Amino acid sequence: MAKRWAGLVGVTPLLLGMVVSVRQMVVAPLVLAQSSQSSQDAEALRLFREGERLRQQGTRESLQQALEKYQQALPLLRATRNRRREAATLNNIGLVYTSIGQPQRALE
Repeated sequence: MAKRWAGLVGVTPLLLGMVVSVRQMVVAPLVLAQSSQSSQDAEALRLFREGERLRQQGTRESLQQALEKYQQALPLLRATRNRRREAATLNNIGLVYTSIGQPQRALE
């Protein structure tokens, strides 16, 4: 019995080392994916806020620029699955189209 435990004690560090190695191999891509997602989310938020600022100015030119910012943010929001901000962005696109006299386009 003592021999059996001695064998397990000798194997345990090896097993633990394997677990740590496997964990690192699994966690590293996850961390990279989260980092990439957070940078996309940050860029989408920046574009959204810039669109908001431009939309609130209310000039024809600023409204057109706001549309561009919102449309740049959409694919990033969809990639990060930020449904709440995606919905807000689509709503704001509709508001801009309504403001520039294109209500049918706003519905689309």
